[in-house]
Amino acid sequence: MIRLKNISHMYEEFDGYVVKDISCDIEQGEFVYLTGPARSGKTTFLKIISGQLQASKGLLSVQSHYVSKKKKRKAYLLKRQVGAVLEDLEFLMDKTVYENVAYVLEVIEYPASDLEARVLDTLALVGLKYKALDAFANCSLEERRRIAIARAIVHEPSVLVVDEPTRDLDRKPAIDLLNLLHKLNKQGMTVIMATRKEELIERMPARMLEMKKGNVIRDRSKNHMLFILSDKMGEYYIS
Repeated sequence: MIRLKNISHMYEEFDGYVVKDISCDIEQGEFVYLTGPARSGKTTFLKIISGQLQASKGLLSVQSHYVSKKKKRKAYLLKRQVGAVLEDLEFLMDKTVYENVAYVLEVIEYPASDLEARVLDTLALVGLKYKALDAFANCSLEERRRIAIARAIVHEPSVLVVDEPTRDLDRKPAIDLLNLLHKLNKQGMTVIMATRKEELIERMPARMLEMKKGNVIRDRSKNHMLFILSDKMGEYYIS
């Protein structure tokens, strides 16, 4: 379970809190869409959950690992539990797809005897095993997004957070990427995906947290989303 209690964050260069007094629970195995307009706090929310950013106030718990301003040393445990695909990811442009994913395991000193199999299994999971020896620089935008997901899950975290993974993609590759994320979720991984694309949420409904000006203003369950869709389509759904 992920638990946020009174989480707030302020950047030194800005006046006021970017994320304000957020409290919510996300159960293991949930798929959650994080929505809201630009600068509503979505990216900061994901960075806090993934341990990339220490919240100014509040308490965060992921799989019983508690992180707060007073417990900074716990942040490394959080990063082991959560894989993150954020906008500021850096890739090894002059390396192969395989090397870009393997690098993550090398950093955490993953057993060398198991490393190759783990990387290839992960690339197969995201549909890119056949690209293992290709240069990363020659990959398409969709392929790079899949490689980013592979890097985030290769160490087998229990939670995956992804920030606008379908941005700038055409409809079909966007849907294919969404299907991949739901596939990972069905295998037991908690997935939290930030998006502003309503059509994706409508295509594959799940719980939705809506943010505005740093606050979570709405929390809709999957059943609530299906009820909305049923009204639009003139049908009644029960799930």
